[in-house]
Amino acid sequence: MLNSFLNAEPGRHETWAALDPDRPDEPGYGGGSFWRSKTDPDSAEISFTVADECQHKGIGNLLLAVVWIRAAQCGIKKLCGYALPDNYAVLDWFRALGAKMTLSSGHFQFVLPLDEAGLKESHTSAKLKAALREVERFLVSPAS
Repeated sequence: MLNSFLNAEPGRHETWAALDPDRPDEPGYGGGSFWRSKTDPDSAEISFTVADECQHKGIGNLLLAVVWIRAAQCGIKKLCGYALPDNYAVLDWFRALGAKMTLSSGHFQFVLPLDEAGLKESHTSAKLKAALREVERFLVSPAS
């Protein structure tokens, strides 16, 4: 599993980390990944982790924005993920964005189309849209 995180395949699997450039000896704040589905190339599974002390500071939104933009640049149309029923933070986050949720085999699966216009109107989606604008400055070339 560690090998799959450390050996990205751009467009198919990418992992991004949130680090503080002013503190290079400190561990990262979190990470986000996507893996394009082999059976549905329009879809990618996502995962995120944010250090406990960094939660509720925008790191998750920043990582989601990076994964969103990179996945869209690769032609992916929707992000999918899984969460246990007691992972209220993730479930509430994706519900507030308007993700479709289904419960199966003891976990929730969520699907979030990569369409800003389709995001649910909420404080959470407003924060994601702001993060998308910020990240676009670094990940989108002027010609695209």
